[in-house]
Amino acid sequence: MNKQKRFVLLLVLGALAVGCMPDRMPPAPIEHNRPKFRGFAVEDSGAYAVPLRKPFRMHFSEPMMLSTFPENFVLQSPAGVVNGTFTQQDSTVVFTPSEDMAPANFYTATLRGGVKDRNGNTLTLDPQWQVSAWFFTAGQYSENGFPLVFVADRSFDKLYRIGNFEEFLDENANILRPKGMAFTPDGAHLLVVSKQLNGVVYVIDPASFTVVQEVPVGVGPEGIAVGTDKIFVVNVSGRTISVLSFPDYSQLATISFNDGFRPRDIAYDSRRHRLYISSNLISQPGTVKVLDTDTYQEVATLGGVITGRRTEKMQLSADGEWLLLLQERSDFIRFLKTADNSIADSIRIPVPQNKDMDIYQNWLFVASSGGYVFKYDVNSRALVDSVSLPASCDGVSVSPGGEILYVTTPSDTTVHVLDVQTLHVLRSTKVVSTIDKLVVSPRNY
Repeated sequence: MNKQKRFVLLLVLGALAVGCMPDRMPPAPIEHNRPKFRGFAVEDSGAYAVPLRKPFRMHFSEPMMLSTFPENFVLQSPAGVVNGTFTQQDSTVVFTPSEDMAPANFYTATLRGGVKDRNGNTLTLDPQWQVSAWFFTAGQYSENGFPLVFVADRSFDKLYRIGNFEEFLDENANILRPKGMAFTPDGAHLLVVSKQLNGVVYVIDPASFTVVQEVPVGVGPEGIAVGTDKIFVVNVSGRTISVLSFPDYSQLATISFNDGFRPRDIAYDSRRHRLYISSNLISQPGTVKVLDTDTYQEVATLGGVITGRRTEKMQLSADGEWLLLLQERSDFIRFLKTADNSIADSIRIPVPQNKDMDIYQNWLFVASSGGYVFKYDVNSRALVDSVSLPASCDGVSVSPGGEILYVTTPSDTTVHVLDVQTLHVLRSTKVVSTIDKLVVSPRNY
């Protein structure tokens, strides 16, 4: 009986013990510390020649909740927003594009503070917080090398060479008084006009940076224009134009003027076989002669094209419909209609003075001594964009593929590499001494 009572008592006590237990055990403590953003991958931020499917990496202090990234991360360029997928490797989140990005585009990656760690903690409560990084995708400019850039020295007998997109390579001290520069029609050689008493045109192999031929021209040559089978050189001091054949560089003709005209700048219209020559006379700055390049006969003499100052440069639009005359030490650019050689309208850059210009397709790029590069629509004449650089911009040249733009700022001896679409500075490279105008090779090396 005692054993039975003792057993019942144990059952009662056990029931009471179970009844006093909580419904569940205490949960594990929840982590409330916010994750930290460590940065974008070094190789992804500020890079150029980035492959079109390259993953983009973001580093954090702990693993993250991937489902919060699509609404808090965006990768975009002027070509549009990039779609992709997110994966994770430890505390690194990787965004992989679903399709190829646009070539030679300036991409911006933006991360907002709403991304969360695995415990649901956001980076920050600040709804305005965000961080960005940029890169420039690969394009024609980076296929099998990069273009070579040749920069003339305005004070010394030198020519400088830049390659590998941003690297100062070397100099050639055998180039005397370099002036006008252009590449041959086949892109194989660089032609550099040497302003000497007995003027020459240096034919230079871009790859070896050596002079392979010296072609004699007239007295004090400066400007050069290249056709498919002819090369025209303006002998400013000699007041003539030398016509060379291509590819043998033999002398075809010497064009002289019996009316006192003094040639200055030159531009060649390959569609109409016309040569435009501006006047070097201060008293007649607006005179432009038009010659037939087959017969070397004068087609027209245009007066009053510009007033006040002479031309700094002349260049045909990509479609050949317009001749643009950049006036020296001013803000003025004249448009001349090549169909009938009529004087059309003009534009004025917001910050003078004009120093150089270059055209690619419908875009006009103007370098200003005020430290700006301006981008215009040739057809509408509208100012599309501009960028301010640290010093006077003296030279501007677009790569043949129209993807990157090179600009010289001589006062700080720097060559800048810009994205043509956004005018964002991708790189800046120091060059020794007093740099001036520049030219970009049509081939990559």
